[in-house]
Amino acid sequence: MRAAWALCLTGCALVSRPAPVELRYFSPESVAAAGGHAEPGCGARLRLGRVTPSDQLQARIAHRESPVEVGFYETLRWTERPDDYVRRALVRQLFELRGLVQSTSRRDPTLDVEVVGFEQARADLRPAGRVQLSYQLRDGDVVARGEITKQREASGEDIAQVVAAIGAAMTDATSELAGRVMESLCASPDRATAQPRTSPAVPGGAPR
Repeated sequence: MRAAWALCLTGCALVSRPAPVELRYFSPESVAAAGGHAEPGCGARLRLGRVTPSDQLQARIAHRESPVEVGFYETLRWTERPDDYVRRALVRQLFELRGLVQSTSRRDPTLDVEVVGFEQARADLRPAGRVQLSYQLRDGDVVARGEITKQREASGEDIAQVVAAIGAAMTDATSELAGRVMESLCASPDRATAQPRTSPAVPGGAPR
């Protein structure tokens, strides 16, 4: 009898299946795209170079428990990688709102950005959104470099409210970075009135 009961239990275990894991996907862009107003640009040209994520930032949504501890939600995902959101936010801040001229030439000043933090954090024991960007502005040599960290308190405990806070923090961080870049590029009269660079013409012939 015991053997039959054990066999029954074994068979049930073999045919049973764990419940499927339900993944939830989120995007912070609807919040990040809200607000903002265009400013007159200085005509400076800028190439947006690499926007890369830190190794740990991928699809899973991160949560920071302390300055030295970061974890990841098992079932909560971004619809895209955090660096994709940051790149689009920078394009909006730099070229749509600040009026810089977007360039694809490596001869123009180039901005490289690393997304160091893109996560849920804590602000006075309340959930918050935190975004940290490290940047380098190059024009032959390094013109400017630095790090920007922004944090926004969430309106509640729900993950959708936390995602909204991360989107707001991303807007704050990219807006400040765009302001620093514009200050660096537009401070120089040469850059402020720069035109697309062309090759000199060869006398009696077509431009080289």
